[in-house]
Amino acid sequence: RMKNYTRFVIASNNNWVVPAGVDERRFCVIDVSDDKAQNHTYFAPVFEQMENGGTEAFLRFLYDYDLTNINLRQAPKTKALLDQKLTSLKPAEAFWFEILKEGQFDFFEWDDNQQELPWDRAEQFITTQGLHNCYLSFCRDHKLHPDKSDAVMKDLFGIKGICPGSIPYRPSAKGRKRGYRIPPLDQCRL
Repeated sequence: RMKNYTRFVIASNNNWVVPAGVDERRFCVIDVSDDKAQNHTYFAPVFEQMENGGTEAFLRFLYDYDLTNINLRQAPKTKALLDQKLTSLKPAEAFWFEILKEGQFDFFEWDDNQQELPWDRAEQFITTQGLHNCYLSFCRDHKLHPDKSDAVMKDLFGIKGICPGSIPYRPSAKGRKRGYRIPPLDQCRL
């Protein structure tokens, strides 16, 4: 065994570069402006300075830089990192993110004891089958490969899932459908 001291710098023009998870802590992702792309007049003095002591001066600057107030174990949370997180979402996570972003879910069903209030004001009920069908439709529309197992909905809406306030509903009466009671929209977004 050896300690791993490798550090990588990746430059890419692709939309998806790193597998950034929801709680990402390893990557520092920076979106570089393309305002000066192919501007040889701009870059000529930069290259000239680099060849005439600029590289050494930059190294000295970095070496002398005061890092005492910077937590080097915490990568900056940038918009570019957020974009990588969104691009790296699993299909079920992308499905739920889209619902929360739009603030609409057309597959809620009402039971006899529930008032018809909008999602931003009241919890809602969706059948397990309706939720799964909506998820499969989303995957088809976005050309994603869905996980077709029932476990994906349990992972998504279970106690430790990304909608932890949801409550699995298993009816005791015959003819009633299984599903989830989903908290109001603001609570889900939080």
